Amino acid sequence: MEQIIQTTEQKLNSVIELLNEKLSFIIATGANPLMLKNIQVKYYETMTPLVQMANIKSLNPSMLIVIPFDKEMIKDIIESIHKSNSGLNPVEEGDSIKIIIPPMTSDKREIFAKEAKRIGEESRIQVRNIRTNSNKKIKSLNLSENEERFAEEKIQKFVDLKNKDIEQIIKIKIKSLLSL
Repeated sequence: MEQIIQTTEQKLNSVIELLNEKLSFIIATGANPLMLKNIQVKYYETMTPLVQMANIKSLNPSMLIVIPFDKEMIKDIIESIHKSNSGLNPVEEGDSIKIIIPPMTSDKREIFAKEAKRIGEESRIQVRNIRTNSNKKIKSLNLSENEERFAEEKIQKFVDLKNKDIEQIIKIKIKSLLSL
């Protein structure tokens, strides 16, 4: 029983970590190297994260500079950024790639806020699924009614805490997206 409760708590903590990671990609403050974190480039027949192939710098709120370690990869990097559907338009600048980030409009901020809400709801669904699976495992242990109820209540307390955390994280993210 204790093992199930500990595993449940670990899984719930993982949901919060994943939520924070997903939200970190929603950036409304202008140019940020994290915008390119998920870009994969074919490098010697292997898909490789761009962040492992180049230095990515933000010169100002409207521009990113990508400096590949292997200058031969510039065209492949540009192609991968185009294929990523990120809406970014990279331009070759000698040994580097320049990416102009358009200013953030209020409509775009609203879209980002909706995306943050959607990601938050996905996290809540994950939390509910973890609770359901954990409760099923508890029931399968053939415990006494009191022990079963105790375990389910303990799991529900973790779930309630994580749902409050999700709500707070989403509220803070939306506020930061809309107040810039």
